[in-house]
Amino acid sequence: MYIFNKMKKKKNRAPCFPLPPGPWNLPIIGNIHQLAFSSSTSGPVHRRLAELAQHYGPIMQLKLGETYNVVVSSPESARAFLKTHDHEFPLRPYMPSASIIFYGGKDIVFSPVGDHWRRMKKLCTTELLSEKRVRSLRPVREEEVGKLMKLIGGEAGGGGAVNLSRLLFAVSNMITSRTAFGTIRELEGSFLPVIHQIVQTLGGFSIGDIFPSNRLLRLISGTERHLKKLHQEADSILQGIIDEHVSRKAEGAEEDDNDDDDLVDVLLASTNNHVEVKAVILVSIHA
Repeated sequence: MYIFNKMKKKKNRAPCFPLPPGPWNLPIIGNIHQLAFSSSTSGPVHRRLAELAQHYGPIMQLKLGETYNVVVSSPESARAFLKTHDHEFPLRPYMPSASIIFYGGKDIVFSPVGDHWRRMKKLCTTELLSEKRVRSLRPVREEEVGKLMKLIGGEAGGGGAVNLSRLLFAVSNMITSRTAFGTIRELEGSFLPVIHQIVQTLGGFSIGDIFPSNRLLRLISGTERHLKKLHQEADSILQGIIDEHVSRKAEGAEEDDNDDDDLVDVLLASTNNHVEVKAVILVSIHA
């Protein structure tokens, strides 16, 4: 009865504007069953979406729970959404899982468009992703990729199968973490496992994200409780890293050469808000 009443309330809030074509949907769950089961395609969700796009076109709509989603499948359509008409699609959907991990949208990816988002975008463009910054981090990338190649050669020399997915994930995490913190060796046993759990949880199915207004379902599923625990662990580690950087700067232990600054140093030079710093670091590593 509770779910039925919630469904009736949501029905009144359905979009009144025309939607793109899409497959029929069931009450409450929408098109979830068509992503979970397919008559001819199995495997990752993107393959099922490609199968549906063959029937409904490069722009189609799917209803997942109480959320309406537009799926864009062709380069031309993606260019229209992301470049030509990007100013008409600036809003970010509310996703409880991402809100918990990324401090309520204090990062650049899940932040609603506004002054904060524009400030974060400018910071990323001029500092974090500048040509000078990317070039200065080349030695880190070369060192970690060199270690990866030696590791692959060693494992392949034994004649057994090499799990490239695991190795590539590990080297990607190592490069990103060293870029963010300068050194990561002492954090391998604490921080990286937490990040791995966050990536797995956010990349999986979360009933709270498709029924964002239904807090009861989020509590029953246990995902929200698990994400809050992971967030607290990551927050504690990141705060320790920030405190260490602040102390080193205060003691004058580092030179003023900005080329040696890591991501934490760059962010702290731009804002005194530690929550914003931690949110940007988390989304950078998660991405």
